Amino acid sequence: MGDVAEAPSVVRWEVWRQDDNGNRYLVSAHADEAAARLRLADLESGVVHKQTYWIIEREMQHQARFARS
Repeated sequence: MGDVAEAPSVVRWEVWRQDDNGNRYLVSAHADEAAARLRLADLESGVVHKQTYWIIEREMQHQARFARS
C-alpha cells in the first residue's frame, strides 16, 4: 500500500458584487481569468447602479485524496 497524497490545488476566479448597502455577494466562479473578465464586463455594461464589481483569484484545495503506489 502506498502513501496518501492530497490532490493539487485548483485556481478559481470569482466575480463579486457589493451593493449600495455594503452587502457583498459571490456572483459567479470561473475556471479561468478570461471568463471571469467577460462576466464582469457583461455586468458593468448594463444599467448603471450603485454597485461595485470585482474579481478575485482563489486557490481551492480538492477534498479528494489519492493513494500513491
